[in-house]
Amino acid sequence: MMEVTLKMILQAINENAQELNQKIDDLEARMKERMDKTEARMTERMDKSEASMKERIDKSEAGMKERMDKLEARVINQEVHMDSRFDQLEKIVDGKSTELSETQETLHWVATKTLQHEQKIKLLLQQQQQ
Repeated sequence: MMEVTLKMILQAINENAQELNQKIDDLEARMKERMDKTEARMTERMDKSEASMKERIDKSEAGMKERMDKLEARVINQEVHMDSRFDQLEKIVDGKSTELSETQETLHWVATKTLQHEQKIKLLLQQQQQ
């Protein structure tokens, strides 16, 4: 009888162990499924975030390139404007240089004529005194 009772207890333990093993397997399967779903959601969110960040970076780079192009165009325009202004200044300086040369020539001529007149006056005065 004791043997039968032990067999029944062992059978009950085996059945419970099998039932527990089945529950553990079911729990593991559910946990794996949930983990897979969570991993898929996280991967999807990360992919979306990465795509969003890449889009923002691309927009930012495009905006910076546009600003740099505009700045470069402004610098080139400013250089052209400055070259034009320097050309104008060069013409003005050349004109002033020419005017100065002409003024010097005129002054030299006037000085020469004045000297000639003074020499004539001196000569005339000497002739009158004799």
